[in-house]
Amino acid sequence: MKKILTLTFLLIMCACSNKAKWPCGWEVAPAETIDRTELDNHFAANTERWVKTFEFLKNHDLKNLAVGEYEIVGREAYAIVSEYETKAPENCRFESHRKYIDLQYIIEGKEIMGVAAPEGLEVTVPYVEDIEFYGTEAEGAKYEEATPEKFLVFFPDQPHRPCISCDGPSHIKKVVVKILY
Repeated sequence: MKKILTLTFLLIMCACSNKAKWPCGWEVAPAETIDRTELDNHFAANTERWVKTFEFLKNHDLKNLAVGEYEIVGREAYAIVSEYETKAPENCRFESHRKYIDLQYIIEGKEIMGVAAPEGLEVTVPYVEDIEFYGTEAEGAKYEEATPEKFLVFFPDQPHRPCISCDGPSHIKKVVVKILY
């Protein structure tokens, strides 16, 4: 069954995509830090959520979308649009979720995002309402610049550290799609 789901996912990807296109023609590249095996497996098992997510991202004028929450597939997939100023690294903590996957896409601006393994991270704010916070440092963390040219995906076992300024504070407009794990 798993092979059939994976094959279905690959066929959808090939039929709907080329180079950096995702299903439904969203032409934004995935970040290098994404766990592609986990993404492929979750996509195959939850195709409707992912296809509707990519349709939402492609078919909305994200730059002009108001700050707020938008339903995609009920509470199985919904988007949160926010605007904020990036922060100095020492003011950005790692966070993780247990119930939802985060697809994060910078609409305007750029920031640094990190991802780390949960081992060795000390909880600083216990889990509540699907978020748990850790400190600002993690051994072996990987960082990359998040821009409008790529999207990032963080699974529940991947503490991530968003909002870090690149060259001093800057304005960010971002959409985070929460996809039920």
